[in-house]
Amino acid sequence: MRIAPLIAASLLILCGCSGREHVRLELLVESLAKTWPRANLHLELKLRATEINGKVILHCVLKNTSPAALILNRSRLPWTSPAWLSVNAVAANGDVPPRPPPPAEISVLEAAPSQIVMNPGDILEGDVDLATGPITPIGELPRDKDILLLWSYSLDISTPGENTFFSGITFLERRS
Repeated sequence: MRIAPLIAASLLILCGCSGREHVRLELLVESLAKTWPRANLHLELKLRATEINGKVILHCVLKNTSPAALILNRSRLPWTSPAWLSVNAVAANGDVPPRPPPPAEISVLEAAPSQIVMNPGDILEGDVDLATGPITPIGELPRDKDILLLWSYSLDISTPGENTFFSGITFLERRS
């Protein structure tokens, strides 16, 4: 997954940044999202970034695209257990914003496992605050530039044969 930020940064440099950088970057994100490899063919996880009251929030949408029901651990959904969410940022000009160091000691409290059945077509949604969610803090993002957020997450899926890994790219629009 370390190659993804390099690819995104290279594409940003190749596309250039002009007065239309917002439009170009948003189109880039849409194109990348369409072709981003899906490790799990039966569950689709999409993240949308917004800023609410000065905080960057990721709205997560998990959809069962399988013709069969899937069994998940409710306590490991991204918005229930965001500590396992990994997020990297790349600014519109290709810069990677500085990050604070990871915590010296990591202690993750999770709720007891609880199974949930997702029937075909079911959708689950929730929000993650980037300031408090991931174990490795993202830090303060520059809000005068559009940002690409490259993310990955591992979900606890009890259905045999299902890949637990998810990754993607999300666009965070600069403040107007």
